[in-house]
Amino acid sequence: MNYYRLYDDITILNRWYLGDINYENNWDFTNSKGDLTDNLLDLIVSVDRKGIELDYTETDAYSVPIVSKRLANLLSDYSDDIQLIPATVEGIKKDYHILNVKYKIECLDEKRSQFQKFEKDNEIRPDLEGHYEAVHLLLIDPCKVYRNIFRIDKYDIVIIVSELVKNRLEKAKLSGLKFKLVS
Repeated sequence: MNYYRLYDDITILNRWYLGDINYENNWDFTNSKGDLTDNLLDLIVSVDRKGIELDYTETDAYSVPIVSKRLANLLSDYSDDIQLIPATVEGIKKDYHILNVKYKIECLDEKRSQFQKFEKDNEIRPDLEGHYEAVHLLLIDPCKVYRNIFRIDKYDIVIIVSELVKNRLEKAKLSGLKFKLVS
C-alpha cells in the first residue's frame, strides 16, 4: 500500500490562517502519544488572518491540524488512530475539531531520505539528540507501517495517511488538503 504526507494547502488564494489554541501548551497536540485528556473543554482557535474557511488547516505556530465537522465525520472511522477534540474557531459558527494523531511510527527510510539529525551537543535543543532536525526528502518504509493515520517518530510535525484514507478524503472534495507520495 502507498502512503502520503498530509499537507495544509497554503496555495489557496484568500484562505484563512489559524493561530494559537487557548491551551497551556499547543505542542501537546503535535507531540502526543495516545488520547489527550486534560483541560480539553471550551478550546478556542484564534484566527490570524480572515479568509476562506477550509476543511483542513494547520495552525501557524504549532502546525496543529484543525478539521471541519465534515472532515471529522469522514475520519471518525479511524478512531483507533486519532482523537477528534471539539474546538471553536474564533468568530465562526460552524463546528471544528482538533485532530490529535495518536501514534508515532519509526518508519523513516534513512537510506532513501535526506535529513539532518540533532547532534549530541546541540546548543539549542540538546534534549532532541537523535531526532530529525530537518527532513529534505522524506520517504518511509511501508513495511514498518501498521496504521492508517500516524506521525513519524522523532519527526512528529508530519502526518502520514494511507492510500485508503487519501482516496476517501479526495473523493469527498474537501478543501485545504494536499497529499504527497512518501512510500
